[in-house]
Amino acid sequence: MKRIIASFLLVILAFIVQTCIFPLLPFLAVYPNLMVILVFSFGFIRGSAWGMGYGLIAGLLMDLSSGGPLGFHTLIFIWMG
Repeated sequence: MKRIIASFLLVILAFIVQTCIFPLLPFLAVYPNLMVILVFSFGFIRGSAWGMGYGLIAGLLMDLSSGGPLGFHTLIFIWMG
């Protein structure tokens, strides 16, 4: 249970860093997509079922923060996990 909560908090932290902190750094013209790295890591380390679950959470967060169609990031992140 602690591992699930820690992983969920890591997804939230990566989302906050990616959407709030990276755009404020003037010397970073291009910055990494932390959510992609995190979902890929979860899928690689814990298996595809866990990766798809975290891909769902990360994709929904990215869809809600972007102006694109709902489900675009979710579908890509689930497929990647």
